[in-house]
Amino acid sequence: MVINGETINYSYKPQSCQNGTVYNYLRAYVVVSTDPLSGRVLERKEVTAPNEDVFRRKINALQHARPLTNGALLPFGVYLEKWLVKSRLRLKPTTFSGYEYMLDHYILKHLKDYLMSDISEDVMYDFYDTLMDDHGVATATNVYYLLSSAFMSAVQQFIIYSNPQENIRLPKVQKAPIIPLTQEECHKLIELSREDIIYGKAIALTLSLGLRISETVGLPIDAYDPVHKILTIRRQINQIRSGEYLIQNTTKNSIARPLHLGDQASQMIEEALTQMEKFMASAGQSWNNKYNCLFVNE
Repeated sequence: MVINGETINYSYKPQSCQNGTVYNYLRAYVVVSTDPLSGRVLERKEVTAPNEDVFRRKINALQHARPLTNGALLPFGVYLEKWLVKSRLRLKPTTFSGYEYMLDHYILKHLKDYLMSDISEDVMYDFYDTLMDDHGVATATNVYYLLSSAFMSAVQQFIIYSNPQENIRLPKVQKAPIIPLTQEECHKLIELSREDIIYGKAIALTLSLGLRISETVGLPIDAYDPVHKILTIRRQINQIRSGEYLIQNTTKNSIARPLHLGDQASQMIEEALTQMEKFMASAGQSWNNKYNCLFVNE
């Protein structure tokens, strides 16, 4: 069971009532004080409760009595920047870049000067009101999930007692309905795309194989096996900001997938390679295909 970001291991303790009925109470031993230098446990307390709700409330009260670390006096902006650096190893590059952007543009300008111990639910309500007015619900929702992770980490380190935005509920993001192309429209688009020398084959292949645009753009030349007619999807190129792109040597779900191609898809790729050879011959020493992409312009 996880309470305040900490895993609590519990057992069942049989207890008898006056009428002879035996109930299984939840029981756990909770750390309430530690040595700040060595981290050694100084005191544990037994907690028992007849149900999970009472059990959580009792443990929550005990843990809130535990003294906070010196991190409670950190400015929120300093904590967030340190937290982001530590999070880099577990985040995908595009996610990390997005977190950096949200910190710089939405969070630090409003909250950086608060001390960790001063970040309250009221502060967060005011922050989200301003954020939604200025940037909309979708942006506020993305920031909410980022800060939830940051606050949970602070709870686990006993920098704060609890997540100050835990009880805040933002409006649901109203997404535009997805209206897919009909089969007839797909065929028509593929036929029209054949007329475009540079981008047509990329568009047609994306539609034919059901690829993400980032996967098609990121296809390296050696992803295609002409002997066995297999295309391996293993990386993406994503635009993270205007004019700024990021190579990710992984797919969205981190699993490379081989696709067995029909004659039509194989022909598209071979035509793209032939077109590239013409571009290379024309460009000579000026040719630049830095990321070894399959689909390129002149």
